Amino acid sequence: MIDISESGDHPPLAAYLPSFSPDGQFLVFGAIYEDPDQPINSFGDILIAYADDGSGLFRVIGDPYMNAAPRWLPVV
Repeated sequence: MIDISESGDHPPLAAYLPSFSPDGQFLVFGAIYEDPDQPINSFGDILIAYADDGSGLFRVIGDPYMNAAPRWLPVV
């Protein structure tokens, strides 16, 4: 298991509600990042990373609104 929090040596993100992809390869989660020096760079968005080691961190949504509670859905 990978620690996606700051204590796991990742950026200072408040990560919450992680969800594994159906194949177990990826992890999607909501994150809140507050930049004390540049509030314009703060966000509440959805991120995705490789589940095995937390690498490949990618911001899925980058709009000015708070985005939270992501989850994988089966393809029908």
